[in-house]
Amino acid sequence: MFRWVLFFVFFFISFLSASIEKGWHFSQCAGGSFNPLGLLFDSRLFYRIPLSQSGDILFQNSKIDIGIINWLTPRDDLIGVFANIEPIAVFDITLFYGYRPIFNFLGFGFQQMSGPYADYSPDARKPIPVENKNSLWLAAMPAFKIELFNIVFADTLAMNYFSVLGYSGYYYEAYSEAILKENDFVLANDAYLFYKWNDSWLTGANYNFLYVPNSQYRSQRLSAAVVFTPKIEGLQSFFMALLVGTFLENHYYQWMPYIGLQTGITVKL
Repeated sequence: MFRWVLFFVFFFISFLSASIEKGWHFSQCAGGSFNPLGLLFDSRLFYRIPLSQSGDILFQNSKIDIGIINWLTPRDDLIGVFANIEPIAVFDITLFYGYRPIFNFLGFGFQQMSGPYADYSPDARKPIPVENKNSLWLAAMPAFKIELFNIVFADTLAMNYFSVLGYSGYYYEAYSEAILKENDFVLANDAYLFYKWNDSWLTGANYNFLYVPNSQYRSQRLSAAVVFTPKIEGLQSFFMALLVGTFLENHYYQWMPYIGLQTGITVKL
């Protein structure tokens, strides 16, 4: 359930097709990945506040989104609050705080690890008991983005803090596909470079880098990307995104084929 790609594609597509109309909005996304296998449903209800009435290209889409978020997977269910602040066209930052129960369902759930360098391959985790745990997740995600002629570039740095309540030790964290301590940090960076063929099609590449400071674990992935963003009457935005690539560095998936697919909509209520 390696989900960084799903998370960042959602925010990047929001940048490509954002509307600054004031009021309540709802977005729904669904995505999956292969190698590793993952599934995610992302729901958000938020209020959008435009920050500027200027016609200047740098400020005409400046806004604040504040609302609630729910991420549901076969392993956990995060419920939280978030704010996305975009003071200028080339920069925004997202902050969120969530409560996340990790539950034993379909063989998924919380699994203890003996240490930061233990074997956590799918086969090694099979005999490890699966438990229910409660956890917290805090994150700050600044993003830089620019469109010049038909070239689109975006880069997002995610600074994540995970805390498992009532537990002391190491565990397998599916979000980062790594071993974490009960209170730990994970850094992830996603860079996208696209060519914009028209208002509906973009093709390019994505580079994903993940780092766990406590164990010095690293993962790198390079993927080709295709994004489809047609205009559909009645929707603020609609998108489909496909990533196909491989891991340049990873404990268990290095050089194996990777596929990520996501689709989503945003509507004004």
